[in-house]
Amino acid sequence: LNLTAAQLLTNDTDLDGDTLTVTSVDSTTANGGTVSFDPATGAIVYTPAANYNGTDTFTYTVSDGNGGTDTATVTVNVAPVNEAPDAIDDGANAQYILLGTKSIAGSIADWGTPNADGSVSFSENGITGTIEAVTKTGTSGSVEFSIGAAGGGLDDYGIGVTGGGSEEIDTGESIIINFDTVLGSAEIGLDSLYNHYNAGSSQDAHAVWKAYNNGVLVASGSLQNDAANSDGDGERETISFDVNVPFDSLVFEVDSNVSSSNYVIKYIEASTAGEFVTDEDVSLDIDASVILQNDSDPDGDAIRILNVGSASANGGTVSYDAVTGKVTYTPAADYNGTDSFTYTITDDNGGTDTATVYLYVNPINDAPVAVNDVFSGEEDTSLNFTLSNLLNNDFDVDGDTLSLQTFDTTTALGGTLTYNAATQTFTYSPAADVNGRDSMTYTIADGNGGYSTATIYIDLADMPEPTPTASPELSFMGKCYSFGADIVDLVTHVNLTDADSTVLSSAKASITGNFKLGDVLQLSGVSLTNGKVDGTNITVSYNPTTATLNMSGHDSIANYKTVLAALQFDSNGDVGSRDIQVTVTDDSGATSNVANLVAHVTTDVVTGTSADEAIQGTSENNFIKGGDGNDMLKGFAGNDKLEGEAGNDALFGGIGDDSLFGGSGNDVLHGDDQISVTPGSAISIYGDDCLHGGDGNDTLYGYGGQDFLEGGNGQDVLYGGAGNDRLVDYGLNTQQLHTYNVVFVVDISGSMAWSDNYTGGQTRYDLLKEAVADLVADFQSDAYNVSLSLVYFNGSSGTQTFADGDYTALTNAINGYNLTGSTNFVNPLNAAKSLLDVDVAGNPTTDTHHNLMYFISDGGATYGYRESNLGYDWSDYADANGIDSHAVTIGSGSQNYMNPIDNTNGAEYYRPGDDLSITMEKDDLGADTLYGEAGDDYIDGGLGSDKLYGGADNDTLVFDENDSVIDGGTGKDTLLIQDNYSVVDFGHFGINGIDAVDMTNEAVTTLQLNAADVIANTDGGQLVISGDTGDIVDASEYTVRGADETHDGVKYARYDHHTTGSSILVEVGLDLNGSTVNEQ
Repeated sequence: LNLTAAQLLTNDTDLDGDTLTVTSVDSTTANGGTVSFDPATGAIVYTPAANYNGTDTFTYTVSDGNGGTDTATVTVNVAPVNEAPDAIDDGANAQYILLGTKSIAGSIADWGTPNADGSVSFSENGITGTIEAVTKTGTSGSVEFSIGAAGGGLDDYGIGVTGGGSEEIDTGESIIINFDTVLGSAEIGLDSLYNHYNAGSSQDAHAVWKAYNNGVLVASGSLQNDAANSDGDGERETISFDVNVPFDSLVFEVDSNVSSSNYVIKYIEASTAGEFVTDEDVSLDIDASVILQNDSDPDGDAIRILNVGSASANGGTVSYDAVTGKVTYTPAADYNGTDSFTYTITDDNGGTDTATVYLYVNPINDAPVAVNDVFSGEEDTSLNFTLSNLLNNDFDVDGDTLSLQTFDTTTALGGTLTYNAATQTFTYSPAADVNGRDSMTYTIADGNGGYSTATIYIDLADMPEPTPTASPELSFMGKCYSFGADIVDLVTHVNLTDADSTVLSSAKASITGNFKLGDVLQLSGVSLTNGKVDGTNITVSYNPTTATLNMSGHDSIANYKTVLAALQFDSNGDVGSRDIQVTVTDDSGATSNVANLVAHVTTDVVTGTSADEAIQGTSENNFIKGGDGNDMLKGFAGNDKLEGEAGNDALFGGIGDDSLFGGSGNDVLHGDDQISVTPGSAISIYGDDCLHGGDGNDTLYGYGGQDFLEGGNGQDVLYGGAGNDRLVDYGLNTQQLHTYNVVFVVDISGSMAWSDNYTGGQTRYDLLKEAVADLVADFQSDAYNVSLSLVYFNGSSGTQTFADGDYTALTNAINGYNLTGSTNFVNPLNAAKSLLDVDVAGNPTTDTHHNLMYFISDGGATYGYRESNLGYDWSDYADANGIDSHAVTIGSGSQNYMNPIDNTNGAEYYRPGDDLSITMEKDDLGADTLYGEAGDDYIDGGLGSDKLYGGADNDTLVFDENDSVIDGGTGKDTLLIQDNYSVVDFGHFGINGIDAVDMTNEAVTTLQLNAADVIANTDGGQLVISGDTGDIVDASEYTVRGADETHDGVKYARYDHHTTGSSILVEVGLDLNGSTVNEQ
């Protein structure tokens, strides 16, 4: 209260009329207030005692200035004013505990009181618990206070386990400390990790600790001798660590995975989690009186909770019931840890205050959730699935690792379920002939006491009864009897098919006739590693007791054909014939027919010299080698083997089943014995012969019998003759690519930067680069070997050479020049001549090597620097050295100065969009001609531009897109598409006399045809088409379906073309014009 002296003097008087002044004021009042007085200003300030209201008094003194004074009292009425209450946070108070000691020494008493069972009980500041020891045998032990050797820095003080070589915690031992109250955090000190240890112990202790709350692992870690400073604290020994999550149990161990020493626990300094604690997913009721007990009101007013915050800091909810006085806290679902909420109090006199309640939520294990699974299988077929597949949709909100606990071994529909723990794989086996939905249950665990059960459903598809398993079919074409003085290669060609399987499981070859002790069957020409054929799954072993070569392992038909083709017989030295039987078995267990081979062992081997000789055999089985020279070999009677070897030989097998090998040179092979005979003429006695042309351009005549003719390398002609023959030519049917030396001469003068006169945007040099790109594209085709050089010129010139075929470097160089200067033809032509002279000298132009120059300019050569100023005639030089010199004019420049440079057809202009190209040359080295003639023949030209003629009867011709003629001749002939061609045009490849197309090749093939193709290329206007499921027939003219037909057990749908009267038969299952052909 502010007063003035004048106010106090208002009612004061002086009888003498003297002027009165206030001289002093009491500084304290009757009820504890204070008063201040400023004599200079007369200001008086009254301040009541804190929180006081009511009547208060103080005195003051006045003077008349003449020695007279008097004292009076001032009474002040202090009106009462409400004070706001004071709300204090709750639940944050934590109890403190220290077990052990941080000092140098200590004793067991610092930890608690030992019990008779070896444990220690403690009660510290209201916090109780026990300390237990576990020995290496897993039994309860005694907690012991360890005191290390005295002095010298070797002392350690702390608790460990009695026994085990020390009183510390050794490998296999543990200390468990259980608290009856949840602790909020702790600092824990260890000893004897490095700086302190028992005498004789190594300095490598590796401590492992784990903290649990309500049985759930909440934290863990390890400490060890840290010489490498891996934890980054700069200390070799970390002697303490913190646990910063609430816990109620600690476990201390030694890492069992490393060679480790021992250690002790020195101290645990911790505090409780707080006053308000509940479990995960459990609500907590708190009386309002508990929350208000530390709150107050300075006026002494009664206080109450006005409201609470409805949401806690971590997603929980809070409510307050004023009637019951209960505050209810509900934690967020599955949440554990610290949380808080606010509340507000009132004194009902307008005063309020807000504070915070802190809580802790204990983690409680949540049970996992197993979710039903559905798998699909087939009737009568086992189904495998992994534990990962099963648990993939199961989950645990705590993030615990889930494991399989139990499962039903018998299913609802009588099936069985087994589990391989090593591979974590289930195998479900349905009951026989059962389809529909089967089921079984399984139970999972989270490792913390939680379990959940779900159902496994397996939907079994109703499968049609399996068709009878087809057996593989095996034959060795041509009955090629093999000869040798000791070692005999047995096989010429393997024909191996299986109608319902692409995989074989085994094969065996056995000597069944005239076996001699010491005879061996083996493989030649393939590599084996540890008994397995390289690049395959086929393991090979020979049993000398049964004279059987066993080949086993699931692998493709192609790989088994390769292995069987390598069969070789090694005799014990006895002459004579050996009968050999071969079978294969597919992956379904079906075994093939028995295929026979014969090995002839003879010491009657006749070998010619280097001269030109005529050698004739006897009526026995002869083995004749021509040697060098142009020889004539005649087998006469018997089953003979004739090898022409080097030279241009003539071989006549004669009567019997003969094998003829032309060797190198241009040979003529006759399967049956007549010298003067024309292809197809009658032979009275036929043999089943094998003819192999070898290298060179050979001519082979099979004549009568079932012959096998193989052209080999070179341009061969094969005549099958009468009988069912097999004609093949798998030689090196390749194309020889010509080689080129190319010099580019490019104009980089200033005029090349001008417009090309035909477009608004391109310069002449832009067109030059386009012209070079056209040429480079041709040179890059088919990987031709091309030497590259570059001459660039303006008033002067320069050269660059590049690695063969480095078109990128060439292009980059041309793109990098600055266009400037005049135009001089003399310097670049002389530079080009120097480059060309080097190649002409070392590699002159031949039928397969070419020297080329491309001179590209706008034609505006400066006077005095044109071709006429060279001092020699450029065209004469180019012609004399076989150089093709091309001149290409860019822009509108005159060609008068370019024409003398071109010795081809004169200089040419290059315009935007022109195609400046070169036709790269190559020679076809594999153009064979094969005549099947009479009989049902198999004809395969292999690679190259071959001509295939089936002749009479029903032949099979193998398709190759490079063949110039594929003519089936008369009879029902089949075009066999074996390779993986995506599209085959039936009307494009010189095809004629073909009545069926077989696309069975394990690849998706499209056959394109129209009615005109069927009329022109078949014998009777009908084409039968078969193949793999999914193969496509593109025949849009055939849409009218007729009656289905069956041929050789295969069902076909017939489609007619009424205009031409032609038809096609398409195997059921193929795709015709975008739709699958179904049976009707």
